[in-house]
Amino acid sequence: IYTSVGTILISVNPFKPLPLYTPSMIDKYFHRGIRDLPPHIFNIADAAYRAINETQKNQAVLISGESGAGKTEATKQVLAYLAEVAGSVSGVEEKILLANPILEAFGNAKTLRNNNSSRFGKWVEILFDARGRICGAEARNYLLEKSRVVFQTEHERNYHIFYQICKGADATLRATLKLGEADTYDYVTKGKCTEIPGLNDQSEWEEMLGAMSSIGFAAEERDALFHVVAGILHLGNIKFTDSGSQDVGAGVANQAELDAAAQLFGLPPTALHTALTNRTFVCRGQDPMNIPLNPEKATDNRDALSKMIYGTTFDWLLQRANLAMRPETPTGLLIGFSPHFGFEIFYTNNF
Repeated sequence: IYTSVGTILISVNPFKPLPLYTPSMIDKYFHRGIRDLPPHIFNIADAAYRAINETQKNQAVLISGESGAGKTEATKQVLAYLAEVAGSVSGVEEKILLANPILEAFGNAKTLRNNNSSRFGKWVEILFDARGRICGAEARNYLLEKSRVVFQTEHERNYHIFYQICKGADATLRATLKLGEADTYDYVTKGKCTEIPGLNDQSEWEEMLGAMSSIGFAAEERDALFHVVAGILHLGNIKFTDSGSQDVGAGVANQAELDAAAQLFGLPPTALHTALTNRTFVCRGQDPMNIPLNPEKATDNRDALSKMIYGTTFDWLLQRANLAMRPETPTGLLIGFSPHFGFEIFYTNNF
């Protein structure tokens, strides 16, 4: 599945597991000496690692391709190679690898061409100390596809976390979050696809929980995250009615969903109701005024709020993961890499 043109590696996604990424394969490429070995993603990772040690200059790996080309998997294999051959300070490479299932749960989704497509751009830096050991990492995100939170093309899914929490949460958590099955929530059924053949949302949920515990997420932090996720699900189920008066604006057809969302967000229901059914107009020198919205505009307002909440939560999650991977001592050199250029065709394209 690999070939090369000079220093450029070209790969084709086989869409099935292949025995190309085992520890013995890593050892083979790391200790190849002067032998020529077949093109492989490990060649790229090895060349970058040797370059920072030999030239004492930072290196960058650019991973590009259309959606489904294998950018996410290539990124994980580069990380795995570096973690294996470079060693680390205080086992930080394990935390770097453990951050993957967390970020994938909140930042990846099923698309028409890829069951685990990364829906955000990222720049990842692997930091090395003076002895060439991994001492930390930092990830930066940009252009999270927030529109997916409220809409999906047919046969696509929302972010994995919504389905994982509906499938994997235990009875106590489900009761706390007032959770039902995934197919009862409007935000995760737009694509008419709540399950992926061959993917077990419950086992993915358990893996993510284990990763959170391993890299030091406190129970309070996890609970707050899950309250936000469930709150967005309930928020998406809120429907609006036409009061028949421009002075009153839209009403809420299902108060129970609004109450549930407000409770999970830690808000008074009246405050959430006002925020959803009004827009605030501010004129210099005057008190802010609430302008009532009709049902259509209230729905748009609800969706905008959901996207903002999810985007802000994702930013916090990335910062929290970076905190766990932060180096204890000043760093020397780094290898940065960026998987990007995911192209797709949408029947409806929006932000």
